[in-house]
Amino acid sequence: MGGAQLIRAPRNNELQAMCVTLAHLFVAPYARERGLGAALLQEVENAARNMGFRVLNVDVLQTQTAAIALFKKTGFHIWGEHPFYARVGDELVCGLFLTKCLDDTLPHQPARTCNEQEATHTS
Repeated sequence: MGGAQLIRAPRNNELQAMCVTLAHLFVAPYARERGLGAALLQEVENAARNMGFRVLNVDVLQTQTAAIALFKKTGFHIWGEHPFYARVGDELVCGLFLTKCLDDTLPHQPARTCNEQEATHTS
């Protein structure tokens, strides 16, 4: 009926050791709109916490409105977008990047652009 896949950063990427990426979250079309996506996402979050991860990242096509709504409803925050994320047929589709803190040790900060972060470091 569905499945999910978490991908950890390579071992040599110590800066991202606390983060894990939800690469796939899928519910078969015949099983949708029954709460399975939300239940599967909750299990994924629990698994990530149990493995010691503190941040869960995901990226989706902007056209996946049901998935985006689920992520937002469960506490994910959009932190960026990619204007040329994927090609669907002959069209380029924007992608969204979302993140969620899995524990209370990381305070949620409003997302800042790379330019805003750079200005903070140079001033």
